[in-house]
Amino acid sequence: MRTPRALPCALLTLLLAPLGTLDGQERAVLIKTPEAKAAPEAETPTPDADQAPSGGVDESIVITEVLLDALVTDRQGNVIIGLEADDFIVEEAGKAVDLVSVEFYSPRRNLDATSEAPQGQPLPTRRRYFMVLFHDKTHNDPRARERLMQSSRDVSEWIQKQLSPTDLVAITSFDFKLKIHQDFTSDVEALLTGVKNAAAGKDPGGNWPSRMPEQAMSDVPSLLANLPRGNELRKAADVFPEALMILGGATKTIGARKTVFLLSTGFEGANVGPWRPDRRYYPPMIETRNDSNVAVYTFDLSRPGVDSNLHDSLSSLAFDTGGRLFDNLVSFQKPLEIVADENSGYYLLSYRSTSPKGKSGYRKVKVKVKNREFRVTGRRGYLYGS
Repeated sequence: MRTPRALPCALLTLLLAPLGTLDGQERAVLIKTPEAKAAPEAETPTPDADQAPSGGVDESIVITEVLLDALVTDRQGNVIIGLEADDFIVEEAGKAVDLVSVEFYSPRRNLDATSEAPQGQPLPTRRRYFMVLFHDKTHNDPRARERLMQSSRDVSEWIQKQLSPTDLVAITSFDFKLKIHQDFTSDVEALLTGVKNAAAGKDPGGNWPSRMPEQAMSDVPSLLANLPRGNELRKAADVFPEALMILGGATKTIGARKTVFLLSTGFEGANVGPWRPDRRYYPPMIETRNDSNVAVYTFDLSRPGVDSNLHDSLSSLAFDTGGRLFDNLVSFQKPLEIVADENSGYYLLSYRSTSPKGKSGYRKVKVKVKNREFRVTGRRGYLYGS
């Protein structure tokens, strides 16, 4: 067994996904990650009524290859490399599963000799995907304007100083409705304009066909192309959890982990007192986020030292999607850097699962490592069936 090593997070700068891994509509049953080819469901053909099954094959079972991405870091946030199958513990619906394979993916391919490209062939281009979501509640609390503007300035600085040319970022906001200020792009100036417009509360208009960006016809994925059109977008996302769910679903065909920076003071739950999730919206939103491989990192816009009943909404959302909560923040710059560094290397875990033919649902998944000094983040479930 190789000895696990901590790779300083500053040395890794990209969580990468291969270009062109955007086909995924027919793979809803799988958990999709970068460079993973869809494994077709192995269904046994239904025999004629007068023909007995041969070989003892259960025709009511569908066998699926499940692919999980797992980010493993030490307590200082350094990416851990050198782990193998025996180092992981994976449970599906509370039962341990046997891993078929474990691979580490990183932009620094020379760290893992098994990941090297064959001689004479270029290494695949990879990308990180980020979505910035400003939850604008200044209409309820004018004092929140200062914190919103501060967070927008820090996000702009992060864009200018931390992004790689291959990173793709989208800028969104929600006040009374979901707004897409800038679709996925690596154009720094366009992103800075999007952040400025989001902080100002500018309405970019409805998601009409005339707003479809050029990347909808190229290899760059598009949020707008996968969102409801026109007034249907506002109808489908008139409360914040619905907006989160729709954004997650719009990125499902992107075969990579997506990282969301949510800047918010929290969102309402099922009651006025201590926060509890609204069962009408919260469970389907979390399931969609996990199935689409979207991790939400929450940044509390509340002023340092101010307690809020909605704080638990940010904590729960981050935990349930494999992200982290950052609160009591004087500045947002360092947490933004930490999240980007954390998402700079990951493991791809593979195992086989079975489900009843013709059935669909959601399965919870738990990934751990045997070394308790390490921290693991990743999706906590997936949707199976059609």
